[in-house]
Amino acid sequence: MNERDAGLRSTFKDVELNSIRDCCFVLIGLLTGMRCDEILGIRKNAGRSETKDGFTYHWIASIEHKTKKGAVEYLVSAMGLDVLSVVERWAEPHHARVEQEIKELLNRSDKLSALENSRLGHLQEIKHRIFMSASDSNSLSGRVWGKKLQRIARSCGSGWKLAPHQFRRTYARTFVQHRLGNLLFLKNQFKHSTLDMSQLYAANRMQDETLYDECLAELFKYKVETIGSWMSEDTPLAGGAGKKIVAMRGHAFPDRKALIRETASKVTIRSTGHSWCLSQDAEGCGGQGLYERPRCAPCGNSVIDRRFEPVWRELFVHQTELQQVALELGPAAQQRVERDLTRARQVLSDLGNGSF
Repeated sequence: MNERDAGLRSTFKDVELNSIRDCCFVLIGLLTGMRCDEILGIRKNAGRSETKDGFTYHWIASIEHKTKKGAVEYLVSAMGLDVLSVVERWAEPHHARVEQEIKELLNRSDKLSALENSRLGHLQEIKHRIFMSASDSNSLSGRVWGKKLQRIARSCGSGWKLAPHQFRRTYARTFVQHRLGNLLFLKNQFKHSTLDMSQLYAANRMQDETLYDECLAELFKYKVETIGSWMSEDTPLAGGAGKKIVAMRGHAFPDRKALIRETASKVTIRSTGHSWCLSQDAEGCGGQGLYERPRCAPCGNSVIDRRFEPVWRELFVHQTELQQVALELGPAAQQRVERDLTRARQVLSDLGNGSF
């Protein structure tokens, strides 16, 4: 864009310049969970930041059409505001062209044809939008963006039929996976590793509540999938609760699917990053297992499946390396290292790694 502003690139016909707009469209969709119409409704200066109770929130404003809520704001990471500033800069010459055309039409407003009056109204409606057509500075439809996204996928060597609605589902799925996982999404996306969904929604009542509804629906679906995998005879499990599940799944249930869904609706599942924790509220270790991984191995509230296997492999290797150091630190250190090594070995054995 520096080259464009210096007159070294075509403002309206440069393919690489227009790809900046297209990439920003994808990123904003993934970072906010906006629908296509809401992304297209973003106007310049739509981003803002505020600090509440020590947390900094970043928002992008748009118009929500599907449920007719109207003006809404979407929570976004600081990166989202950076993306917004990039596409706003891309749109500057297009805004100038629209303003010039509006000015010319207004100068002869008493002589405009019906078609020109319609054009004037359209230009006044879109003049602040940032996702515009490069060729004629018009707004772009969802159908056009569907074709653009498929071209982006092909340019990356993928046959995936990329479509705008997939961003919202991806957002919800990623939110849920990392909310149940190691909270990296919340931490990296919003810098709030301690906030839950209700706090995020309560931060701004102008948000699109249906996005949170979709996140909750995705959360339940993910819990059903996770618990369903635990009930499979082919899934090795470790941890105190994991062994109970292994013993339980040997029993015959009249309706296993109903059992799984009922369990998912009642059981709280959290992830420590190295195990699933089924502790309900005040039960359990009070969160100490988050920082002391070996505690989760024998814990009656823990389920460890193969998605955590790399973490326990790393722990086993680390404790093996510490054995020599422990010899120099005395009996207490040796006992601690041997205990943790034994727990890591047991977890890996339960997961089907008999070589440890």
